[in-house]
Amino acid sequence: IVNVEVWHYQQGKLYTQQELDAEDDEKKSYDVVYYPETDKVIQLQNEDMPDLRMDKKRQSQYALAYSDLPYKLHETWQGYAERDVYKVDIATGQKSLVATAVHGRPQLSPEGKFIFWYSSIDSTWLAHNTLNNQTTIIGDSNITSFADELHDAPSYPRSNGFAGWTEDQQFLAYDRYDVWLLDPSHTANSKRLTNGRENQIRYRHIELDEDEEFIDLEENMLLHLFDEKDKSSGFAYLDNQSGKVTTVVKNDVYYTTRVHKAKNTNDIMYTKSSFQIFPNLIHDKLDFSKPIQIS
Repeated sequence: IVNVEVWHYQQGKLYTQQELDAEDDEKKSYDVVYYPETDKVIQLQNEDMPDLRMDKKRQSQYALAYSDLPYKLHETWQGYAERDVYKVDIATGQKSLVATAVHGRPQLSPEGKFIFWYSSIDSTWLAHNTLNNQTTIIGDSNITSFADELHDAPSYPRSNGFAGWTEDQQFLAYDRYDVWLLDPSHTANSKRLTNGRENQIRYRHIELDEDEEFIDLEENMLLHLFDEKDKSSGFAYLDNQSGKVTTVVKNDVYYTTRVHKAKNTNDIMYTKSSFQIFPNLIHDKLDFSKPIQIS
């Protein structure tokens, strides 16, 4: 018996992919909000708007929704599909278009005040203010190259990533070497916080408390460093008041970018390794003065 499969060249998914996803598609669920006081249910997603993101505490007035369905066919030759981005009012379920055909992955700032994304097609960071509905370029090539400078594939280069947001709604992003402070309200206030490019040293912010939503610029910032010249690595502190970066550890080993801190003390744990040394656990203090190998 011959099984005939009818394909159409304009379908977003290849027939084989439709078969593979059929069971998941049948079980698809959508987020809703229920208001007990009014016994009201608001559906935030549907078949045309399948992807939804909310802030971490789910207390923002707005959610982020996006859909790649109009561009699904592009995955066949691009490897990815663009996205139409929407702002969703949690109280009413009303959806407002933010941007079309976005080459990137939109995200929400911690309190939902901004929808932001890196546009790989033009190597820029953009932020959409959910309160006044204005979209602003907050980081582009006029400031520095936020794109991966070593990208050598036939595709648009990705960003170097970002560190997060401050409580006063400023955004920390990376170029190849440095940490940049970008202001969605005043783009002229862009500021480079580290000086890694001059010495080919890459600096990256280390998050010590996963529960903290914002980066506190009043406190010294712990940074991971990697020297591209000799491949050594280590840790440094950035004093945001003076702008000075102080290296506290730098050796011919690889220190992990994941540092775990105790909740109520200055005890930390991390790993260091090389081609000869297994990534053993190190118990230390925040000033890196008492490293003890414990594995």
